[in-house]
Amino acid sequence: MNDTVDVAALAALRPGMPMAEVEAAMGSAWKPPAPHKGGKIDLLENSHGLVAWIDRHGLIGMLNYNHRFRHPVGGIAMEMKIEQVRAAMPSLEIGDDMPMMRGVRMGVRRFPEGYMLRVRLTLETVNEIVFSNPEAEYPEPTEPPYPVAAGIAGAPFADPNLKLVVLSSLLDAKRIDLGSPEQLATHALGRAVDLEDEGYEIIPEARDYLERYPLTDELLAAVEEIEFDGGGTVYEYAWHFWDGEDDLFDVKDLSGIERCPNLKSFPRSR
Repeated sequence: MNDTVDVAALAALRPGMPMAEVEAAMGSAWKPPAPHKGGKIDLLENSHGLVAWIDRHGLIGMLNYNHRFRHPVGGIAMEMKIEQVRAAMPSLEIGDDMPMMRGVRMGVRRFPEGYMLRVRLTLETVNEIVFSNPEAEYPEPTEPPYPVAAGIAGAPFADPNLKLVVLSSLLDAKRIDLGSPEQLATHALGRAVDLEDEGYEIIPEARDYLERYPLTDELLAAVEEIEFDGGGTVYEYAWHFWDGEDDLFDVKDLSGIERCPNLKSFPRSR
C-alpha cells in the first residue's frame, strides 16, 4: 500500500498548503479524510510516522511527525541531539523541562506565514515535530460507520481474546477504523459516554461488539503480524484504563488462526 509514498514530499508539507499536496505525497496510500475523523488523516501514522489535519477550507492545518518519520523536516531529524538542533535552527527557542515531565523540553518557532513549529525533545533528543496553524478550524467529526456486529463471540476464532488480538493488528495497520474509544462506547451503549468517568471498568457492551465485529476474508488476509501484548491498541476500546496486569485478555486457544493466510509469524500466547 505504501510503495508510492514520497517521504521527502511529506517532509516538505506545511500548514496552509492545499490537501492535494498531501494526496500527491501519499501516492497510492491516499484516501480522503473520513467524515468522522474531523479532518484527521492518519493512514501513515504507524507506517511512516505522519498524521495530518485538514481544516474546513481544505488546507493543511496541522502536521505531526512522530519518531517513526525517518526524513529530516525543515533541517531537523528524529534522534538529533539538542546541540545539533540548535546548530540546524538557531531561531528555535528551546525551553526548560516541562512541568511534571522531567527530561521533556519543547522547542518553539513562529513563522511569518502564521504557523508554528514545535519540536519535542526527550532526554535532549528529538522525538516529535509538529507544525500547526493556531487559527485553523476543523470539521466537526461525525459518528464512524460501524458495521453491524454478527455471529458468535470470537468468530471465526474459538477464543474471543484471539479475535481481539487480530482486531488490534488490523487497527495498527489502519485496515479497520473504530473511531475513538469514546465513540465506540457511545455506539455500543446507545448513549453519550464520558470515559474519564466510565473508563475505569470494562464496558461489556463494547467488548461484545468487538468480539462480534465482522471480519471478511479480505480483512483476515490483511493480517500479517500479531502480538500477545497487554498494551495492544484494541484493549482501550473495551476497558479504557485497563492496566494490562491481569489475565482478562489472555489468549488460551489459537484455533482458527489458519483463517489468516498471510500471517508471517507470531509469538506464543501467555
